Amino acid sequence: MSALDVSIQAQILNLLKDLQKEFSTAYLFISHDIGVIHYMSDFIVVINRGRIVEQGEGEPVDPYAERRLYKTVDCKLMFNGGGLCMRCTVIGCWGGCCRVNEACSAYLLSCQGEHLLLDCGSGAASMLQNALPLQELHHVLLSHYHYDHCSDAGALSYGRLIQMQTGAAQQPLHFYGLPVEPYFERLTMEPYTYAQTIGADDKLQIGPFCCTFHKTAHPVECLAVKVKCGQSTLVYTADGAYTPQLAEFAEGADLLIAECSLYAGADGARAGHMTSTDVAQLGCKAAPGMLLLSHLPLYGDPHLLVDQVKAQWNGEVRLAQTLMTVELPALKREESVP
Repeated sequence: MSALDVSIQAQILNLLKDLQKEFSTAYLFISHDIGVIHYMSDFIVVINRGRIVEQGEGEPVDPYAERRLYKTVDCKLMFNGGGLCMRCTVIGCWGGCCRVNEACSAYLLSCQGEHLLLDCGSGAASMLQNALPLQELHHVLLSHYHYDHCSDAGALSYGRLIQMQTGAAQQPLHFYGLPVEPYFERLTMEPYTYAQTIGADDKLQIGPFCCTFHKTAHPVECLAVKVKCGQSTLVYTADGAYTPQLAEFAEGADLLIAECSLYAGADGARAGHMTSTDVAQLGCKAAPGMLLLSHLPLYGDPHLLVDQVKAQWNGEVRLAQTLMTVELPALKREESVP
């Protein structure tokens, strides 16, 4: 089931649910995708190395499940049928430096068998392999060239070299980035990788993903990215301080992945980053279906960021977590805001 395109997967699961209702059939459903499990199951059993480690009706909390199973947002809304279905998987969500066994900024978008990675910061190449074999990655789009957003571009490039030389992959890896040297020229390693320039005024079609850009307020040139796929819109702020122009760019997004580098009270504008107060203002102005906090600080308790944002904005706010997945267009506006 997991090898299928997500839209075909949804059709099959919906058919199984319909047959179950019509014929009062019981299923034994085996999967590693916790979102699919929640959608299909009334009772869940978690097995590790042949031993039952947890069972019940709620979401698994056993450390094995937390570490290995995908965490899916709003699982009951996942498979609504119709149109293209875009999946966003959090590969890394830390800013500056990642915590142990995790990664800096990296978000995998998947639809119709196409895969686009937004940024690939420290640790991304390793963490990505929990969600996708490296040879199946087609495209990597870099918002800017700070290490916590691009450092694993080299690992992915040499990975593709090895894969093509050994026959594990047949096609080169495509990078998209700002024409800033010497960084951009390093993205091309013919015939294994190729690079294409992007700019704030560009419109880029990558398979089913239509990408547009906005220059952010950051110490180095950086692009926020808007990705449209079917009827769904995702906006990734990358790095940058709050501006009214950024809010206008993000307006109406189904999923807004916002950097939240600083706690309330810090000076975000001076640092070229957003505080939780700035992100709350962004939520108020852009009114997204869901706000996902990313580029998290290494210090303190990032869960406080959610509380600080919720104190000023009553929309749906979540803290990004490694290997969390979000399905679009499953995020419905009337259901995503309490």
